[in-house]
Amino acid sequence: MISENANWVDGALSERMKSSTANSNNQNVASNSDRLQKLKEVSHIEKEQASSVLTRIESETRAILDAGDDIARRRDRIQGDRERVTANHRRTADLIDK
Repeated sequence: MISENANWVDGALSERMKSSTANSNNQNVASNSDRLQKLKEVSHIEKEQASSVLTRIESETRAILDAGDDIARRRDRIQGDRERVTANHRRTADLIDK
C-alpha cells in the first residue's frame, strides 16, 4: 500500500483521473452494481447455509444431552442393581454360614 500510495502521489492518480471518461465511469458503475448484486446473492446463500447448520447443531446438541440423560439413568439403575446383587450375596453368605 505504501508503494501504491507513493505512485499516486507521484502522478499516477492524476493520470488516472485525466483518463477517466463518462463512458468508463458508467462501465465502472455497471460493473460495481453487478458485483454488488452477486455479493448480495452469495451472502443470502451463506445466510441460509449458516441457518441450516445452526439448526442441525441445535438438534444434535439436544440429542447428545438426551443421550447423556439416558446414560445417567441407566448408570443409576445399574448401580442400584449392583447394590441389590451385593445384598443378595451377603444374604446368601449368611445362609451358608448358618
